[in-house]
Amino acid sequence: MNAEYNFTGAARTRTINLGGPRGASAAQLAASARAERALRQAERDRARSATRVQAVWRGRTEARRIRAQRVKDFVAQQQVVLRHSAEPSESEDRQVAHVRWLRLLCATRGAPEEGQLLRVWSQTMQIDDALFTLYASPHASSWRTLVSLAVRCLLARLGSATPSAERNAESLAALSLLLRLCDPAAAGGQADFAVQFAQSLVCASLYPALHAHLVSFPVDRKASPTLQPTIDLALVPITLKVPGALQAFVLHILAVPHLPARVPLPSLARLAADLPLLDVLRCIDPVPSTPYLLANLIALSARRVPQLKNANELSTYLDTLSKMQDALPRSTFEGALEGTAGSTAVPDVHLEQASSSRTVTDVATHKRLSGLVAPSHLSALMTASTKFSSSRPALTRFLVSTLEAWPASARDRVFSATLFGPGPPNGLVRELWRGWVRGGPLAKAIGQAGHGGAGGARAAVATMDSAELAEGWGPLLLLVELYSRVLLTLGDDEFRPPASAPGSSSSSPSRNPLTLDEIVTFSALLRTMSFSLYWLEGSSGLPDLSTRVPNFRLTRIELRSLFTNLLRQIHARDARKRFAPEGHWLMTSEMDLNSFIQTVMLEEDELAEPLNNAAPTEDDWEMQDEFDEDDEILPVSSRLQALRRTQESGSNLNARQLAFLSPRLGVLNNIPFTIPFELRVEIFRQFIYRDHERRKRAGLRVRHTRTVRIRRSEVAHDGFLALNPLGAALKDRVLIEFIDDWGNVEAGIDGGGLFKEFLTSLITQAFDTNRGLWLATEQQELYPNPHAYAREPEQLEWYQFLGRVLGKALYMGILVDIKFARFFLSKWLGRQGYLDDLASLDSLDPVMYRGLLYLKNYDGDVEADLALNFTVQSDELGHVTSHDLIPGGSNIPVTRENRLSYIYRVSHWRLTGQIARQCDAFFSGLSDIIDPRWLRILDVDELKVLVCGTEEPIDLTDLRANTELGGYDDKDEAIEHFWAALHSFTPNERRAMLKFVTSCPSPPLLGFSELRPKFGIRQAGNDDTRLPTASTCVNLLKLPRYTSVAQTREKLLYAINSNAGFDLS
Repeated sequence: MNAEYNFTGAARTRTINLGGPRGASAAQLAASARAERALRQAERDRARSATRVQAVWRGRTEARRIRAQRVKDFVAQQQVVLRHSAEPSESEDRQVAHVRWLRLLCATRGAPEEGQLLRVWSQTMQIDDALFTLYASPHASSWRTLVSLAVRCLLARLGSATPSAERNAESLAALSLLLRLCDPAAAGGQADFAVQFAQSLVCASLYPALHAHLVSFPVDRKASPTLQPTIDLALVPITLKVPGALQAFVLHILAVPHLPARVPLPSLARLAADLPLLDVLRCIDPVPSTPYLLANLIALSARRVPQLKNANELSTYLDTLSKMQDALPRSTFEGALEGTAGSTAVPDVHLEQASSSRTVTDVATHKRLSGLVAPSHLSALMTASTKFSSSRPALTRFLVSTLEAWPASARDRVFSATLFGPGPPNGLVRELWRGWVRGGPLAKAIGQAGHGGAGGARAAVATMDSAELAEGWGPLLLLVELYSRVLLTLGDDEFRPPASAPGSSSSSPSRNPLTLDEIVTFSALLRTMSFSLYWLEGSSGLPDLSTRVPNFRLTRIELRSLFTNLLRQIHARDARKRFAPEGHWLMTSEMDLNSFIQTVMLEEDELAEPLNNAAPTEDDWEMQDEFDEDDEILPVSSRLQALRRTQESGSNLNARQLAFLSPRLGVLNNIPFTIPFELRVEIFRQFIYRDHERRKRAGLRVRHTRTVRIRRSEVAHDGFLALNPLGAALKDRVLIEFIDDWGNVEAGIDGGGLFKEFLTSLITQAFDTNRGLWLATEQQELYPNPHAYAREPEQLEWYQFLGRVLGKALYMGILVDIKFARFFLSKWLGRQGYLDDLASLDSLDPVMYRGLLYLKNYDGDVEADLALNFTVQSDELGHVTSHDLIPGGSNIPVTRENRLSYIYRVSHWRLTGQIARQCDAFFSGLSDIIDPRWLRILDVDELKVLVCGTEEPIDLTDLRANTELGGYDDKDEAIEHFWAALHSFTPNERRAMLKFVTSCPSPPLLGFSELRPKFGIRQAGNDDTRLPTASTCVNLLKLPRYTSVAQTREKLLYAINSNAGFDLS
């Protein structure tokens, strides 16, 4: 029996696994099934793709075959058309042949032969009357549709054409056909047909196609035969007055880059003559302004200004140019006239906000843009505006827009055209003030705000948000710009002729365009607006200073700077020779003076801690938009943190930065004369006192007081060697020990008096003009020597040292017997970047001053008669050197147009350029001791008083009240004789007596109560034969007991005139 069939179950049985290979999980099985399914799907996709590719290939092949067949049919149909060409255009066969031919043409769209076929059809239609007769035939509907399709094909081909002989021929045929279709004469006088067809062309994107065709040619390639018909076709819809054509023309044709260089001269002449200028100007408003659009408009319209017929046309032209300029960034106009050898631009003090995004305009476009400020264009505008006086508001908007948009060279052209244009010189300034500003609503509103008490500042700022007053800003801004420029070249004798007096309305009509009374009123407006914008900076409820002035690109911070600059100029004239009423410049009605000082000190303390004392850099920092101000005024510390994020750490603050950080310090540093002088002197002393205290708290004072030995015979030399290395540490106490002629230390303890004596002697020696570092004007006022010797490194080190010495005198409150020139003192206030006005030159070089005035007022041919160029000569010890005022200046003649630039440059070179390095070194040393922002709270004349005392007569009553007596009492006979003798002195003798005792002939600026130490008189015995002596180091007069007034007078004058000093006893 077979064991395989064992019914007992003991034998092995066969195992069958229906779940797949042994060991495979369910997940593996599912994955395997999915993979097999994906393979099958991919195979099906490949099959479908292959089928699709084959279908596309067969379709393309068939399409090529059909197109080839249609081309053959088109050629065959062309023969049919030619056979019927002898038949009348009304012939049915001929009409049918044309319709079939055009149908075949439209069916071949996209074929490689499309261009050739369109050219053949276009050339045929130019001479075939069927082009127009078919519109009146039974086939008119089909013909109209087919022609419309064919025209779209022509425009598409025209817009995509690339310059070549074949494509030029094709484009020329298309343009000729389109011109024929729009020609009423070719259409049998059917004007309506031509208009309708031109309208259909505009709707079919005619102008974009023409734009594309124009820009397809390289610039200056005017030889193409298609360019002239392109311009002709562009003008056709405008001539036919098709709606929307002019705006499309402006958008697509007038904005073509370098349009004048692309089209032939006849076409350019036709554009300039036939273009409806006023209609174009009205269409420009909604079109985005581009540099090319403005450049092309100027090129085509500038010569048509004399043809404008009335004030409305001129105003439209001016307003359009103003809006287009304002819509473009300032960088668009940079470089148009700059950077060339012939540029006579003057460095501009006008504000310009920095921008991170700059528009770079090519040279050719810049050249065309400069036509806007070309002398001929500006002269034509001024003449036309004089003819049509009601266009003056539009002219002011245009001139302000131009001055705000263009760089310095263009501004010079505008000033020349306006100040020396039609009418009397500076006549526009007078007209603006008397006709538009003085009696206008804006001036009245600002004037009322100036008398509005505590709320006046807000009322003044609110005028900038009033829609009713918006029209008044144009004349006011232009007046400020023009009068500021006038003052730069207006001598003091021209500003205020000798015949004028306070309250007088007389003025030189040919020189100063405004009377003194008018200047006072005008400056009051400027004062109110400037002060208000500084005082309320950062206040709640007011727009940010980056907000624009209504209708202008000018921001409020730029307007503030513009007003401030002119206000300073007028105040400087008043400071030199008073004409404003007492208290005119003050704005104390807006403030509580005590709280003002406290606020200033708190803001100064916050600023002083994080700022270092590095030499200042006058950068062109502008207010940035990212300063996020809350509704309340931000604390100074928060504003300082915002400021530091925008500039490198360690740089000092300029006047505008201080205005941002602190409104009170902004007022003090920008328009200090609105605060009483006595209050500012007190603030200045507080600044020094707090700085002294901060240095003590910070441990900056040395542990041991420095003791310096000085030989009396070498005070300047020893002082330089001993004190110059100290740098800013010269602020600290320095003890002086004098060495006599035999090498012995003089007896005495320096309690401050010896240092004062040393400082006085040092200044007397170091500022002696015989040392070669300083020169004197005719008024014996000192300024740095401009010669090359003074620019050597060792001499510059002396200038730096002397700056520290003067700073030490200011720091200690010691008056010095030195008179500095105004133009040099102005540089102490950080005004090195400003143009010096011509009037300052009178004190330095009267001959040059008179020569420049003669040039300014010369009525003849400046270039031919005077033969000047942009050079200046300097004479150093008989060696004459010529200096170019601008690159290539020896080859650039001085003309009527650029003479103002020449005058600015010559005066700037003489007053600033020659002594720039010397002034920088001096100011660097001065800044080590006196923070520049402390000085900016003063003007030039006040700084002069702070340094060397007032020029006022000596007040003997004040002197007696502040005199300390030693060995005498006030009722002693000798003291009574002394005061009686002093009363008999002349003013000069009194000043000599004061110098004899204190080393300075001028009284302290705030009276003798401020003299340190106090003026003292000590008894010097009963021997009335002895002369009085003085210890200038302690302001002490040693007076013997004289027995009469005559004897006292005689002895005092003898001692004073004999220079009896400390050792004469």
